[in-house]
Amino acid sequence: MILITLDIDWASDFTIKKVDEILKEKNIKATWFVTHKSAYLKNLSKNRNYELGIHPNFLSNTTQGKTPKEILKKLKKIVPSAVSLRAHSLHQNSHLLSLYKDYGIKFDTSLLLYKTKNIKPHYHPLFELHRVPFFWEDDVEVYEKNPDWSFKSTKHIPGLKIYNFHPIHIILNTNNMNDFKKIQKKIEVNSLNDETLQKYVNKKKGVKDIFLEILEFLQSKKMFTVNEVIKNRLSV
Repeated sequence: MILITLDIDWASDFTIKKVDEILKEKNIKATWFVTHKSAYLKNLSKNRNYELGIHPNFLSNTTQGKTPKEILKKLKKIVPSAVSLRAHSLHQNSHLLSLYKDYGIKFDTSLLLYKTKNIKPHYHPLFELHRVPFFWEDDVEVYEKNPDWSFKSTKHIPGLKIYNFHPIHIILNTNNMNDFKKIQKKIEVNSLNDETLQKYVNKKKGVKDIFLEILEFLQSKKMFTVNEVIKNRLSV
């Protein structure tokens, strides 16, 4: 089973829209983890193929709030229907896990088991929480010594496979984090438009290539969002 998730990570509406257009064109289901209030969220919320979850930043440099409770309350106000969560930078501890049920969170995807076989969701009765590990992430692959931008090498690994992407890395087709950081120094990446995008998009194999390859594969398959994995009691 293969799922697509996206950590919005404060991306601009322009960036979100670009990725949304790709997913809509191919009629793909996906779970978006929201970091901030955005006018474009209304568009995402109208798409029945999408689940909107939240992406809280509990680190000390957060702009989302002063305490975990304040952060969760603020994000739930932005996405009232959210039942799924992935913590920014995968920051987690037992205190945070115990808070989630108070804010209607039933599914946590903050555990990365990178390219691991036979991943399965796990229910934790103490926290009343389904832990749904994810399998792959674009900005982790970027740091590999020899990044692999082909879906073929992981396609047949058994178990639940959640591939996680960031909209900015999709539209820039990132394949080297040093190059991405250089772009950040030249221009505020969240102020990209169609004209500037053409100047900075990577023309070699990168994140967008594997993203499109996975989407092509999913078009012929039954697709699910994060909450549907448990809701439908699916075998993984």
